[in-house]
Amino acid sequence: MPPIIDTDELRKARIIIKGLTIPTPPNLLLEIGDELSHLWPDDNKVAALIRKDIGLASNILKTINSPAFNLRAEIVSIEHAIRLMGLKQLKDTIIRVALRNALESSMSEFEYLSEVSHSIGTNAGVIAGHFETINPAEAYMAGLFHEAGSIFLMQRFPEYKSFYEENRLQAISLPNLERERFGASHPAISFLLAKHWKLPENVCSAIYFHHTVTEGIGLTTEQEGLCSALKLASYITFTRYLGLETEQSEECMTCRDNSIKELMIDQEALEEFMNECDGLNSIR
Repeated sequence: MPPIIDTDELRKARIIIKGLTIPTPPNLLLEIGDELSHLWPDDNKVAALIRKDIGLASNILKTINSPAFNLRAEIVSIEHAIRLMGLKQLKDTIIRVALRNALESSMSEFEYLSEVSHSIGTNAGVIAGHFETINPAEAYMAGLFHEAGSIFLMQRFPEYKSFYEENRLQAISLPNLERERFGASHPAISFLLAKHWKLPENVCSAIYFHHTVTEGIGLTTEQEGLCSALKLASYITFTRYLGLETEQSEECMTCRDNSIKELMIDQEALEEFMNECDGLNSIR
């Protein structure tokens, strides 16, 4: 049985965000996505579209020349990069870049929360890289999007900021507290935004259930792994870079321990993940 999404809460979430500025996928992303959806995409057309955005083009070249691809020679041609990356990796990279740019440009007044989300996304990608069943690009997307709902709640309710600061270590009960106080939770709003962007189903599920103890609720192996990577990434950011006293929160420890159990790792592996994430985070 698939996990249950609370449709009534989603209805309330839509009411909350109605009239607010919602970041939308740029036309260029839609054009590229349309071409990539064809049975036989035209590499030259995709390359021409990518070259319209210098930032996107440079990110694709940066990705293909990263250690993950372990290439002997540097790739300087977009066409060559497209052929080597494959459609799935290319599409994930394009979405990742467009996603971050859209969130940062439309929500600049919430720079701190944006930086935290980027940190968690980066950490989730690092963790995902150690597991065959977790896609690093999807892990980054989930990390980048999972707190977006909090930004909309701050826009709608002035008191939400102080509420969030007081309760953000309630790693399991926070959504229930939000529903009681504001009518809908930030995971539900983040889920709607992820659907609006047509993000992969695994990403949407991880976003919706990232405050839930997922054992036995019907998630697939990939979804449960992605959700656990996201929770563990949040723990690393909160503990290592924000200096929050996660050890004092029983719920934070429960989430951490459940994620460790789901990913079948030990404390030594967790320390290795933390060390690997060092240097990739620059929260001010």
